[in-house]
Amino acid sequence: MDDKFKSLNNNKDGNIESNININSITSGIRIKKTMKTKLFYKKSLIEKVLDVSKKSKKIPGIIYLSKIPPFMKPETVKHLLSQYGEIKRVFLTPENHKNRLRRLKFKGNKKKMYTEGWVEFKEKKQAKHVANTLNTSIIGGKPNTYYHDDIWNIKYLPKFKWSHLQEQIASENASRTSKLKANIYCAKRENQNYIKNYEHSRMIENIKNKKQKTDENITPNSQTRTKYKFKQREVIYNNTPINAKEKDEINTMLNTIL
Repeated sequence: MDDKFKSLNNNKDGNIESNININSITSGIRIKKTMKTKLFYKKSLIEKVLDVSKKSKKIPGIIYLSKIPPFMKPETVKHLLSQYGEIKRVFLTPENHKNRLRRLKFKGNKKKMYTEGWVEFKEKKQAKHVANTLNTSIIGGKPNTYYHDDIWNIKYLPKFKWSHLQEQIASENASRTSKLKANIYCAKRENQNYIKNYEHSRMIENIKNKKQKTDENITPNSQTRTKYKFKQREVIYNNTPINAKEKDEINTMLNTIL
């Protein structure tokens, strides 16, 4: 009987331990599930916040003006296009300096002219709308202005950023400065060679002039120079002087031999 009671008690203890283990496992699973659900909800909330922030961040749009009407300033471009949306930045490339000087030389207008330009709107939709509606349309405005009857030449630039334009401008400026440096270096070398050749030619001329002066000084002196006469001794042969007849005979003999 005692053995039976012991076995029953052991079985009860085992059942109790198994129930405790099962409960602990189930509670752990529940905790994991709750943690997963919380993380899922947190991720979904973060994604929603990011989506809202992305939507709130309005992507800017850029339009390209292939031709700027004559004597139109950046302020007037901004004023005319700001009616269709908020503008962030405007950049217009000025005309070539040589063309401006040529125009001023022939008594043309002294105002600045621009060849092309870029306009950045705050929203991409506004830039697209402006490009679609205003392209090939009359500018209008005040009737007395230069650009009243001109036409807009506008194109929307997709996937184009203002940083691209800045890089392009920086590269153009760098190439321009390098060309200027090369031209200045060539001009300096030409000036140095010219100065060197000029000095060499002056030196040669001075040498020639000096020679001419010395020749001029020598020729009159040579004409007035007195000729000195020296007494010569008579020819002696075997300690006896030779007469004139003997001299003539000797000369004739030598002439016949030679």
